[in-house]
Amino acid sequence: DRSLDALWLLSYLTKWPQFPVEKVVDGTDLLNMIQTIITLQVSKKSLPAMRVLGNLFYLSDTVMSYLIQPSNTTVVTHLGKFLLCDDFRLQREAIWIFSNIAAGPVSCLDILMEDGEQFLQCLRNLIEGAEVEISVKKETIFLLYNLAENAQCKYLPVIVQGGFLRFFVSMANEESQDQRVTELSTEICQAAQQAGLV
Repeated sequence: DRSLDALWLLSYLTKWPQFPVEKVVDGTDLLNMIQTIITLQVSKKSLPAMRVLGNLFYLSDTVMSYLIQPSNTTVVTHLGKFLLCDDFRLQREAIWIFSNIAAGPVSCLDILMEDGEQFLQCLRNLIEGAEVEISVKKETIFLLYNLAENAQCKYLPVIVQGGFLRFFVSMANEESQDQRVTELSTEICQAAQQAGLV
């Protein structure tokens, strides 16, 4: 399947920091194609398409703002289904894209959090799930950190009220944990204290 090969090639090219993102924005057919693949049923094209989308969101707030608007929440809505799938690679990729959105423009973050209660419940299930792959849990920590830290900690109270602080406390005190995870967890705990949320 040449289109599948092309998607994988594009997924590698868009990892390059000097990738000409502006040409992708000018040629919106590519963005619309990626969006269409994500809205369809899970297939072999899902993973490379998500990888391309995540890379582009990481490189460009312009691309993110083009695909995530109040009048177009298609990407956010359909990415959510990947949090519920059995393939940990798709789960992890979806969480990474959500993490990029959470660290992006506040307008996109606000759209992501429009149905915040249901979204956070999905994240809670991933963190607490006994069968959830460890890399998925780690990526979820990064996502929660971005949610809590962006927009002058606008959504930090929501994270605390959602019951995630106990998880961050546990991660901050876990010596065997990934050092970056420990650092981020400690930062969230300190921010919550400074904000008088605990």
